[in-house]
Amino acid sequence: MEVTTGPESAGRLAADLVAAYAAQLEAYREWLALARRAQQHLQSEDLDEFLRVHANKEAITGRLQDMEQRVQACRRGLAAFVGTKEPTLSQLQQAVGRVADPAFSQAVAGLPQLLEELRTVMQELQSVEGATEAMLRDRLLSLRADITQTQAARRATRAYQKPDAASDSEPRFIDHKG
Repeated sequence: MEVTTGPESAGRLAADLVAAYAAQLEAYREWLALARRAQQHLQSEDLDEFLRVHANKEAITGRLQDMEQRVQACRRGLAAFVGTKEPTLSQLQQAVGRVADPAFSQAVAGLPQLLEELRTVMQELQSVEGATEAMLRDRLLSLRADITQTQAARRATRAYQKPDAASDSEPRFIDHKG
């Protein structure tokens, strides 16, 4: 991204901001699709495929961090035209009358719908990931219960097979009273 100070640079920065948000939107849509697939694999207990899909989701988060840096760079560049350090959508919209670049006006006009789509996808993603996390927690609790049961069964088996040498010489059973 090139840094200039004329009014035409406001249009370029705003267009770059729109492009950065559009790229984020596509990445979040891709993440949402992967999150849904991961959830299906978890439901069908295909953990290998779940882990493969999860690795793909992690790759997207790396790309999203780069995209966020691009968004922030555009916002910092637009700060001089808006008169604030971190320009918001409403501040960009208010600056349309002050910036003499039609490309700026056009780019800012497309931001509300783009940001709304981004918000919607992110909310849906949060919902899917939350449900997947709950499924994983339930699975973990179930595994812990299974492990506890297995350990208890092993202890009981040992008690029947190997009586404690420190106790009396006659084997005692757990269900025996007396």
